[in-house]
Amino acid sequence: MLCSHVLRVMEILHMEEIPAKHILKRWTKDARDILPKDLVQYQRDNSVNMSLTCRHSTLYLRAMEVVRLGDSSAEAFDHILDGLEALLVSGAPFRKRRMVWVLWTAWVN
Repeated sequence: MLCSHVLRVMEILHMEEIPAKHILKRWTKDARDILPKDLVQYQRDNSVNMSLTCRHSTLYLRAMEVVRLGDSSAEAFDHILDGLEALLVSGAPFRKRRMVWVLWTAWVN
């Protein structure tokens, strides 16, 4: 990290860019590539590692959109309800995985 004195000298020498050797990766846009394992879940471009809270909030907001759509008419209600029932059936295998994870984390903690 450059101190204010070095920055002032660079200004006097009319240097418009900081030399690349003085820029640490952790201060760049690519810094998320080197996150420690406990912070990887916060990496924006990796939805697999999205935190439980973030996944829950995202799903909740989308579900509320579906509810508003289903409220618009009786026909929409029937269509949305059929779709939700199909989604619950196709998502059933994931419920088992989630329960195993919940039980495992409860046992570990």
